Amino acid sequence: MPLIYGEGVHAFIRLQLEIIKSTADHSIFASTPSKSTHDSQDLYEKDCASGLSENRGALTPWIDDFENSRRITSSPDDIESSFEMTNLGLRISLWCIVESTLDDGRRNLLAYLDCFCDLEWVGIRLREAKDIGGKPSGRFYRYGGLQKLGRLELGRNYDAQFTVLHIIQPTRRHEWGSKAAGRTPCSVDYGNLVKAGYQVERLLGPSERSLYKDNFKVIFEHELGDEKLRKLPWIFIFKHAIRTTRFWVLIGIQNVNLGTMIKIDSSKEDPPASIYDAQQYQCSYDIGYYVPFWIYANEKQVSHFEIVKLSVRRALISSRPGYMIKAILKSDVVV
Repeated sequence: MPLIYGEGVHAFIRLQLEIIKSTADHSIFASTPSKSTHDSQDLYEKDCASGLSENRGALTPWIDDFENSRRITSSPDDIESSFEMTNLGLRISLWCIVESTLDDGRRNLLAYLDCFCDLEWVGIRLREAKDIGGKPSGRFYRYGGLQKLGRLELGRNYDAQFTVLHIIQPTRRHEWGSKAAGRTPCSVDYGNLVKAGYQVERLLGPSERSLYKDNFKVIFEHELGDEKLRKLPWIFIFKHAIRTTRFWVLIGIQNVNLGTMIKIDSSKEDPPASIYDAQQYQCSYDIGYYVPFWIYANEKQVSHFEIVKLSVRRALISSRPGYMIKAILKSDVVV
């Protein structure tokens, strides 16, 4: 399945949408927020407490949310239930128990998935969404993590009803919640450098986790900055597979302006001096050293016959304003 350029984290949701077209396996909904994707606390639980839990749908944008789902097994013979994505959300029929009713009439449901964890039923919690007028809409969104319900509980609980549900898959406008506000996404395409024999020797950034990464491209978010809206930069260190040519590229954000810098590393040290230099720039950048900002092309001669050019343009990435950056290698033969 080819990635749509600039699609970012939505690519994993699109993959799941393709999967559910050809399977009735409920384990695809057995994700739960992981600490590696949402800091040290459960983002969805925090959002639920703050009234922002509508940002969770049946599908997750993070592959890491399946890291605790290794013991989930599907049991399609117990509950025959197909599902499909519609314009109203995921349409699926599940056994449900009404856990509580809010003051405004909205329901909190416990819904049984057709899968098990350690021979126990697995369930998800659903909360009814509001319509435009603030009344119960009949559609639901997920909140909280997976629930282990006990294998026999369904048969003993006569309050459970087989219910046709529409589970909202939030729009990209707000699906990542309040924590994403202020982050600027960037897509960096360096496929042209790879084809010319360069490789990413090291990627340094404020986070260990990028939104998307392959051999030719990285998509990442700049973290929230300090009171001056300064974000820590990302630094790509490139090295040629055969020649000694080495350089690094710094990409940073201040306010909403993009900052880029290309620096040549001519040392033969291992680790190369450019890594140390890049780390120093990363630290000094945070305490206020001047970094030039460009929103147009930036280029640097990195060898006697090669020039690296960064083409930059504003773009929507996962429906948020960001930057698309492409590194292009140009020949500059010196006679």
